[in-house]
Amino acid sequence: AALEREHLAVDLLQRAALPTALPAIDGVDVGAHYRPAAVLQPVGGDWYDVLSLPDNRTYLAVGDIVGHGLQAVEDMAAMRSAGRALAHRGQSPAQMLVDLNSFTENVIRSEFVTMVSAVFDHTSGVLSYSSAGHPPAFLRKAETGEVIQLVDANGPVLGPVKSAHYSDGSIAVGPGDILVMYTDGLVEGPGLVVSDGISRAAHTVAAWPAVKLFDCTALADHLAPAPRSDDVCVLVVRFR
Repeated sequence: AALEREHLAVDLLQRAALPTALPAIDGVDVGAHYRPAAVLQPVGGDWYDVLSLPDNRTYLAVGDIVGHGLQAVEDMAAMRSAGRALAHRGQSPAQMLVDLNSFTENVIRSEFVTMVSAVFDHTSGVLSYSSAGHPPAFLRKAETGEVIQLVDANGPVLGPVKSAHYSDGSIAVGPGDILVMYTDGLVEGPGLVVSDGISRAAHTVAAWPAVKLFDCTALADHLAPAPRSDDVCVLVVRFR
């Protein structure tokens, strides 16, 4: 009975923390998918976020708490809320990660957190981004079909390193370009080296039609079929 109550509490907390529906934001089309590794305990610490910001900007994020169960979900909810607040204050992705690193150290009980944070400026057409030990996001260019791995703004995971430094990367985004953000469950698996998993995922993002990429469940099932040892979270954004 106690275990059932904990599972219910975790499920309710996760439902409250993760969006039940994606927001409609002018200038972008958004798809998302979250699936826990454990069928019997459908909860974990992965999350995604999409938030319309002042000054014609949009906040995009994907993160991963190391752990499972109630503690991971509580930490995930705290991190997601903190990230939203910092984004709404107008901070750059790198400055968000600086503050979230301190937040993780002082508030979060899990061992560490990985995260990629991005802000799209609809007026300038520039995507700014920064990563804390997270697998690189992909940007598929509509004109060329090239898939660019956003690897040039990566800092330490959140939590263990005090006063960690993070930098902002930026890239011009055109109409029809597609951004794919994900957690490591998408690119890990038995006998699969993570770097090979990332390369495989990038090839899939390049090869699939845009409409098919927005079926994030199919993308997750293709790259990380069950049974899985880790949660999977995918966020796909097409810029108009």
